[in-house]
Amino acid sequence: MATTEVGVPAAHTRRTGRARALVIGAVLVAAGIAGGWWLGHRSALSPAPTATSVTCSVWWRPNTTTSPQAAGTVVVDMAAVTMEGRTRDSALDAGKMRFLARYSNAQPYYGPSLSLDVTDSQGRPISHTLFQGGQPPTDEAAKNTGGFTGLQYINDPDTGAEVQYSCNAE
Repeated sequence: MATTEVGVPAAHTRRTGRARALVIGAVLVAAGIAGGWWLGHRSALSPAPTATSVTCSVWWRPNTTTSPQAAGTVVVDMAAVTMEGRTRDSALDAGKMRFLARYSNAQPYYGPSLSLDVTDSQGRPISHTLFQGGQPPTDEAAKNTGGFTGLQYINDPDTGAEVQYSCNAE
């Protein structure tokens, strides 16, 4: 009877190798099935929500010693922006400043973008925030904590007036 270098019969080594290959194959098939099941159920249980609009609540005050007053709400309809580069704007006056939200697909290389701008009474920029490359998060928890932007405070360096805003994607 033929033996291997360590004295094990050669026929036994072939059978053991075959059995090991079968076990490894069975484990791989089982892992593939379990992984496919998990991915399918994960997707069904937690689909990624798609935002169709951004809503920003805006407040203002003439200086930081007074209480903020509601300036209003800005809503940008993101669903109306097409691949041809259209832009949707929504703005409101907040005291002597202006808040503007703009959703655009004008730069196809970067994907859609959302910009949030605050200008002074002359239209000069005070603040510019840009979210690029997709849609803002629609996390339900964010709605209770200042939205995806958090609560932002923007001050006019010339007048001391302040705009506050927070935005949610819905």
